[in-house]
Amino acid sequence: MNKLRSGSRSWYYLASVVWLFILAYQWYRFTEPVWLDKTSNLVLYTLIVTAAAEFLPIGSVFRWLVKLAAMAVLHIRLLGIYHIFSDQYAYLPISMKIRAAVEQLAPYIWFTVAAWALFELAVRVIERRSRILIFLGLNIIAFTIFDSFTPYSLWTETAWVVFAGMGWLVSNHFRRMELNHPRGWKALRRRPLRIVANIAFIFAAVLWIGVSMPTISPVLEDPYTLMQKYWNGGNTTSAGGASNGEASGKSGSGTSGTTSGYSRDDSKLGGGFQFDSSPVMNVVSDSRAYWRGETREYYTGTGWIDDARENTGPRSAESGEGVVNPQGGTAAKHQITQRITMLNQEKYPVLFGAYSITQVDIPTEPEEADARPKLIWSGKRATMYWGGFTSGSRGNGNYPRQYTVVSEVPEYSEDELQKETFDQLYGTESDDKQAYLQLPSAFPDRVKDLAEQVTASTDTPYGKIMLLRDYLRTNFRYTNTPDLSKKTTHDFVDSFLFEIKEGYCDYFSTALVMMARSLDIPARWVKGYAPGQLGTASDLAEKAGDPDNQLETYMVTNADAHSWAEVYLGETYGWVPVEATPGFSLPDTAPVQEQEDEPVDEQQPEEEEEASQPDQPAQADVSDSSISASVISWILAAALVLWAAFATWRNRTALYFMMLRLKHGQHLSSADKVVAESRRWLAIMKRQGYKRAEHETIRETVMRWEREHPEVAELLEPLLRQFEQAKYSAETVGEEDWRTTIRLSRQLKVFLLEQKRKQTG
Repeated sequence: MNKLRSGSRSWYYLASVVWLFILAYQWYRFTEPVWLDKTSNLVLYTLIVTAAAEFLPIGSVFRWLVKLAAMAVLHIRLLGIYHIFSDQYAYLPISMKIRAAVEQLAPYIWFTVAAWALFELAVRVIERRSRILIFLGLNIIAFTIFDSFTPYSLWTETAWVVFAGMGWLVSNHFRRMELNHPRGWKALRRRPLRIVANIAFIFAAVLWIGVSMPTISPVLEDPYTLMQKYWNGGNTTSAGGASNGEASGKSGSGTSGTTSGYSRDDSKLGGGFQFDSSPVMNVVSDSRAYWRGETREYYTGTGWIDDARENTGPRSAESGEGVVNPQGGTAAKHQITQRITMLNQEKYPVLFGAYSITQVDIPTEPEEADARPKLIWSGKRATMYWGGFTSGSRGNGNYPRQYTVVSEVPEYSEDELQKETFDQLYGTESDDKQAYLQLPSAFPDRVKDLAEQVTASTDTPYGKIMLLRDYLRTNFRYTNTPDLSKKTTHDFVDSFLFEIKEGYCDYFSTALVMMARSLDIPARWVKGYAPGQLGTASDLAEKAGDPDNQLETYMVTNADAHSWAEVYLGETYGWVPVEATPGFSLPDTAPVQEQEDEPVDEQQPEEEEEASQPDQPAQADVSDSSISASVISWILAAALVLWAAFATWRNRTALYFMMLRLKHGQHLSSADKVVAESRRWLAIMKRQGYKRAEHETIRETVMRWEREHPEVAELLEPLLRQFEQAKYSAETVGEEDWRTTIRLSRQLKVFLLEQKRKQTG
């Protein structure tokens, strides 16, 4: 074992445990969304137990026994909470109980044992500076690769790795100093303020720069985005997003040159866009509706991705076959039919229709009678996928040009929903409920606090959703070009609510979903198209000739691409759509549409938003909550100023001589410095009331002071010798001489101040 670890209980060993735990926790945060909750919690608590046991003041053998006992209790207790160990084993013999327990532990124990072993190995092997640097480099490279080639944004994890790495290297430096320079280490321990102040400044400066830097679009796009653009034929749009751009336009991120359209990638939302009025489809229907595309369940902090843990697989469907939405609710419903005609040559991953689709009929030509349309139905997401869609292909391909959709729209009243409590809605819905309550591990607490403040006046889920909807619609401005220079935090929802405070549908819908989840209300993000423009001139003329015709034609363009929220209200009501974007309203057939809402032009949401909005008390909550970021900046700035003041005072002598050097324009010798310091102690004497006549030399003045004030003679005599040596024998003066002069000058100053205090006291 390296001598750095001599005495395994050294302070450096314990510091290494802390830094290693911080690094390990970043990997837990990365894997937590992918692993089962049981596995994630077991690994996290295993790391906590392993690290905490190292701080126990007991021998190594006893520490291992404590770890083993804690691990056993941890697994039994936690798996019991998840009902892995149930009461059915209570009546079994001991041998069978052990066998059953081992079988139940098998899927999880390998993860925890691996985490334990890796932690123990790392804390004992990574003791030298070179190994620390290699270990940190590998971690940073790994996070960089995952950040660039996956939808996950790992900037926070990388920043923590850098922080822990800096702390580990500083600890290693001090440990080497303790071993190799014990006298210097003892002196440092007696006066730790100097080094602590410098370390605190460096860490504060790094943190300040990190939290103060604005978010800007990258000059070079990361490989993941480039790959997405390549495979998607140049499209990386979001729900109502850009047809070309980083992510989306009306429902996603991009630049000012980005245009609106249906998305392909929702993992990075935000940015600005321009409206694109190119046609997408005509929809002939007897009811106005949102033309629903896909849903997203998993929020990453920057956008939406599919939940990798979904265990309800899609299945193939036939044209004309009825499909079932298992979460559609048991409330009364009525059917609406839509005949859709595609007007562009794009290829989409889904077939569009009003919520909730129950049947899709795709007409085929006689020569295509044997061709089976590639329909894939996902009941969990209530989405009809087009199986012929491939991300890298261009053009319409075999995407159906025309198809007919039959949808079911639930019927119930708002008054009825307002009365339903959490227990009434979710009493027996634990699995369905938990599936849509996901929050990132680093989801900001102030978002949760704001959601609780806004909804404090009601206890029912639907009532809380309505308060959140109204709060977003009345306190935030709609714009297709949000000012991203205001963004300082990493989380998309947090930056919208507390910093940017303006945006388009992606901002409002995502904020509503995540605020609802923070209140324990299941919700998901939906993208598709708003209803579009109603009726062309020919459509109106045709309808006038047939007054019994109740069908309307809706022209849907890329400018109508949109996103909204759906909340789950139990097995009775199922999924209910909610519109939080100002200037948009759900169709009359949607259950949450209020009677007083007026139809609006979906292509001009900004004009609708121009109307003045009443002041809301809840707006103060946003302002108050947003103080935290500025407070952090002010605190760090104050720390920087205090450190600068301390460093200036500490190095005042060096700064004084530096100014003299600049004044004289040449390098100062040691003799020059002694003479300059002599002027300073003479000035100190003058300020304390010791007069000097104009005709007196320095020696004459000092000799008179010694006669008149014998108490200062002992301090003045060596200072006079230092001055005369520097003045008349400069070649014999070295660096030690001017340092001695500085020391004597400071002693004189302290003596004079103490003498004056006694006289006045």
